[in-house]
Amino acid sequence: MFKLFKVLPCGDRAFLLQFGGSISFTTSQHVQRMFHALKTRKRPGIIEFVPNYCSLLVFYDPLTADLESFLGEVRETEKEVGQWATGKVKKVNIPVIYGGEFGPDLDFVANHHALPPEEVIRLHTKPVYTNCMYGFDPGYILLLGLPRRLETPRMDNPRLSIPEGTVGIGGAQTGIYPFDRSGGWRLIGRTPLRMFDLHRNPPVFVNIGDRVTFYRIDRDRYDQILERVKHGDEPISTYIES
Repeated sequence: MFKLFKVLPCGDRAFLLQFGGSISFTTSQHVQRMFHALKTRKRPGIIEFVPNYCSLLVFYDPLTADLESFLGEVRETEKEVGQWATGKVKKVNIPVIYGGEFGPDLDFVANHHALPPEEVIRLHTKPVYTNCMYGFDPGYILLLGLPRRLETPRMDNPRLSIPEGTVGIGGAQTGIYPFDRSGGWRLIGRTPLRMFDLHRNPPVFVNIGDRVTFYRIDRDRYDQILERVKHGDEPISTYIES
């Protein structure tokens, strides 16, 4: 059983419940169980929970929340957290075109690990990843499960412009940029799917705890899917397994 070893204040309306100090699947699963166990209970003043790899951010109303009572409840919940599931999850299969203009760092990753580019693609598409949290943009999935052989340092000087849908590797993580933005991850491919869309309900494509796999597509298939996505004609159910 994990022990809650830190409660860190985050301003006057939030605090962080920290359950570990490093990224691991075991710690992430513990956080997700705590997240689902705590959010099912209504309590005055506790507004929202935001899971991270190793921690749970709690937003509260300082005028109505009884924090001492709530923290006691958290410690009691930990004693039985193994009985809780990590919530309803789905498997999402994401098509990716690798290399070339869509993945300009594929050759760098290959050279860094003394692997052929085809082996990088094979290794990247092999695992079933877990979405443990959202990153610095809405819908920016951060996935655990990247093979150790593909762990690659970020760029020293981040790019100023990265297209929406770009798949990258940053250290031991892989993920997808949901919008055009700057960033320092190593870019190996791109998906034509939209990771965040305010016209969808929910707007995120991949939820916390969902399983994710990548599969390779060619340029023709990429263009076909992208065109349908732009016109709202591509059902996301095509890519989801319950």
